[in-house]
Amino acid sequence: MDSSILLLCKYGSLTLVVKVARGFKFEDLVASICKKWNNLVSRRLHLLYVVSEHSNCLLENDDDFDSMVALAVAYGVSCVEVSVNEGGSSSRVDHSNSSEIVECSTLQIDEDPLEKFCPHHETKRLSADWAHLISHVGLFPVAFGIVDSETDDNWLWFLTKLKGILSSRELSIITDRHTGLVKHVPEVFSNCYHAYCLEHLKNNLRDRLLGRAPNGFREQVVNLFRDCAHAPTVLAFDNCLKELYEKKGVDTSSYIDPFYITDAFRLSYELPIYPIPTLVALEVTTETAVIRPPKTRRPRGRPKVARIRSRGEKVRQIRCSRCKQLGKHNRKSCKEPCD
Repeated sequence: MDSSILLLCKYGSLTLVVKVARGFKFEDLVASICKKWNNLVSRRLHLLYVVSEHSNCLLENDDDFDSMVALAVAYGVSCVEVSVNEGGSSSRVDHSNSSEIVECSTLQIDEDPLEKFCPHHETKRLSADWAHLISHVGLFPVAFGIVDSETDDNWLWFLTKLKGILSSRELSIITDRHTGLVKHVPEVFSNCYHAYCLEHLKNNLRDRLLGRAPNGFREQVVNLFRDCAHAPTVLAFDNCLKELYEKKGVDTSSYIDPFYITDAFRLSYELPIYPIPTLVALEVTTETAVIRPPKTRRPRGRPKVARIRSRGEKVRQIRCSRCKQLGKHNRKSCKEPCD
């Protein structure tokens, strides 16, 4: 961000000017607003912003905040108007064939959708991560499969079964770029849009730069990569990509394996290649015709039962209903002594 952006936060008849510099996040904006007006509560704030002809744009998290900044940079705007409201928001849907206006209120804080999705409170058959996503984020599982491993055949079977329960409308499928998903999602869902999870891409970029660049520079590259993904226009994307390429004058070709450079390709054909002469068919005896399986041995120790988590994935602690303590166990796996 070459120059700072000013946010004109309007609450009633008052206006708060907030300066946005590099590293400024959505939580910092909410904290500044609540510090100015003590009667406001952060979890009940409803923020909307206006940039050029784009009005009533939602501002609810860091992703929305980054999109707002990218949009302001793309349009060359230095001041952005932000309206501050208190209480739950509502969205209106206008049907073109009818004059009826349907109002959809947002979910109240006290409501727990987990109770509707999983009514058997005593024996909840959901992991702690899914319980958190349902209660606090609003994501519901559509389908899940239990397989021995993540192979291409298992992914093909799962995607085929998943397609059988979904409607025929166009879908957007976001994956973590597993080889089975990259191969079979376009095959099974040929009319759907296939995208990749930004968090997994960022983690892969961190792993790629591990040991090749300092940690501070690595995070700067990851943040620039995130800005490219959040760019709202082609012009903003080109500017972010150019800044990513020219970061501190680093030549991006240094991160490319030499095997993919055209000079290495030319070297492979520098010497003449002669055709292989015709060979007489080899004689195959009965002893050499039998192909036996490779010699293997079972690894030491007990086989792993826990899933190997992705890099950057955080484990949420749960409260055991038996010992009432926070940890990574539940009532079934609790080993605390009974009172």
